[in-house]
Parts: sequence; C-alpha cells; structure tokens
Amino acid sequence: MSADVLEARDLLRGAFPLGRYGKLDNVFFEASKFVNRFVQKEFTQRRARSIWEGTARRIDAEEMDALRAAAI
Repeated sequence: MSADVLEARDLLRGAFPLGRYGKLDNVFFEASKFVNRFVQKEFTQRRARSIWEGTARRIDAEEMDALRAAAI
C-alpha cells in the first residue's frame, strides 16, 4: 500500500466513523455523496469501499482534498 492510500483510508475512516452510521453501506453512501460535491469524476460507493479497505491502487488529488475537507 502506498502512503497516499493509507492516508486516504485513515481520513475516510476518521471522517465517516462506522459508529455514527451504523453499517458500512451507510458509510459508503454518505462518503460518496459528500465527495461527489468536490470532484469532477464520479466517486462511487465502490470507490469508497476500496479506499476503506485499503485496496485502491491510486488516490486522485481532488479525492484527497475532498477527504481532507470531510475530516474537518
């Protein structure tokens, strides 16, 4: 795993904690809804899951910026 993927995973888990949303499907739905407001390309629930699990191959700069905004 690259450092960007680890940072994005930690940001996603911090911004959308499982305890607040109850189950992972809700986490992925809320994360995709939030991030889509900041990115040009569609950020799907599947993309949110791959970041959550740390299996994403890359993280776009605008995705990282959106996740940082979500963490704030």
